[in-house]
Amino acid sequence: MEKNKTGKYFKYAIGEILLVVIGILIALQINNWNENSKRKSKEIKIYYEILSDLELTKEEINKDMQNHITFLHSNKALLNHLIEKKPYSDSLTSHMFNVTGDLQVYPKTSGFDALNSIGLDLLSNDNVRIEITNLHQLYLKRVVNQGWRETPTNDIGKRMEPFLKRNLTIDTQQKKERFIYYNNDSIGIKNTKIRDYETLLNDIDFQRTLNYTIMSRARKINVHGLSLKRIEHAMESIKKELNHLEE
Repeated sequence: MEKNKTGKYFKYAIGEILLVVIGILIALQINNWNENSKRKSKEIKIYYEILSDLELTKEEINKDMQNHITFLHSNKALLNHLIEKKPYSDSLTSHMFNVTGDLQVYPKTSGFDALNSIGLDLLSNDNVRIEITNLHQLYLKRVVNQGWRETPTNDIGKRMEPFLKRNLTIDTQQKKERFIYYNNDSIGIKNTKIRDYETLLNDIDFQRTLNYTIMSRARKINVHGLSLKRIEHAMESIKKELNHLEE
């Protein structure tokens, strides 16, 4: 009888141990599920923030690229006008101002910065993670480095400024002013004119600088255009991954 009683206790103990083990395994499974759910929520949130940043960045880069294209047309028009020694035109003054135009882009990167602080391994899709890091650490940096603030040697305005000072003067005979608008206000400035058109026509140094500026501006446009393609591709990849995560 004692032997039978011991066997029952032994079976009971084994059953208790199994219940405890099963309980622990279930608790671990629930904990893992909760952790994975939290991780997934963070991943989705980061993706949406990066997507929003890229949308704004794309708009800024595209706007600046279009301005560079406008300035490039003025560059080419002015250079051709001078090389071909065409008669004086009133449009030359506006072209002279356009050739000094330069821009600086600063991408919005709060989502990518947040991802860096959490850890890049938060993103479960390796291909999307690599695409996002390449975009921010390579292509967007190249856009920033094309700007006049970040790279003074790329400052087209500073390069062209001496020629404007040398060849333009205030038009004292014209009373009509140009207006610059700022903060819901405006200020009138005097119009300028070319000081001596014959001198400008024979300014070979100015023509050489214009030609160099055309190449510099074309490079800026190419970098902007390539980055826009990379942004659009990254955004499509993020949207596909979000659809997968939110299923």
